[in-house]
Amino acid sequence: MTTTEFRQHRRADRDLACQLACAKAIVRAFRLKQSLVAASAEAPTPPLPAAPMRPFVNAADLAQRMEWAARLTGDASQMVKSRLDRVSQIGLTRSIAVAPRASCLDALDRNYPNFAEVTALVRRHVALAGRTSDAALKVPNLLLAGAPGVGKTAYAAELSHVLRLRFVSVDVPMLSADFSMSGLDPSYANAKPGLVFDALDDACIAPIVLLDELDKLPRTGEAVLGSLYALLEPHTAARFKDAALGLAMDASHITWIATCNDVDGVEPALRSRFELLTVPRRRPSRWRP
Repeated sequence: MTTTEFRQHRRADRDLACQLACAKAIVRAFRLKQSLVAASAEAPTPPLPAAPMRPFVNAADLAQRMEWAARLTGDASQMVKSRLDRVSQIGLTRSIAVAPRASCLDALDRNYPNFAEVTALVRRHVALAGRTSDAALKVPNLLLAGAPGVGKTAYAAELSHVLRLRFVSVDVPMLSADFSMSGLDPSYANAKPGLVFDALDDACIAPIVLLDELDKLPRTGEAVLGSLYALLEPHTAARFKDAALGLAMDASHITWIATCNDVDGVEPALRSRFELLTVPRRRPSRWRP
């Protein structure tokens, strides 16, 4: 073997040794990654904090209204008594929303990319809530404006699912009068609580209530949503009274989400009580061969 051939063989041996070393390093890295994934899968997920509790009604107020209900006569008396009894049974103190893990919102980014601005806003409030002592979450009241078909209603429903909150949908054009929202006085034979009380008739008093098509009020106009003005202000919502029961209750934990196609169709005083976000059309995905 000549000197040149010997050197070529040595160079080939060094190249082979280098390749083997690289292959071993790749195998070690792959095995390390597998072990880390397995360890993370086996590690228990830290539990979410317990849902914070807040007073819903005052015990003295409830007792006073139950005494009043006992003196009622007429067709609506039994309805009023049963509803007040239910308030007592569910509890005077009830849970509100708690901040979920931030990763829970990833599905919104994937499924509703045109709502990126809305999801980013929710993320900020989730992050802020996560830094408080009880992780109590309050998303601001939102007005989602956009063309028909961009997914406003579906997004609101999915958001409530992600946040693990009850979802109540109100078709605004179908509302007949303000008592649809705030209840009808028991002096009427067909008296009953309104949509707000029904939304709060649960162990959690922080539902998401969707006001769909807020720009398409029926002919009765603002009177249909007269009670909504007070409900959108936290200090007045905290003492909301349903006309059928006359019981002050805390409705300030409701998250209101309204949708509209035309922002100009929403009365300015009502519009100012929401955070307005415009939702663009979803861009079609490009086909790749």
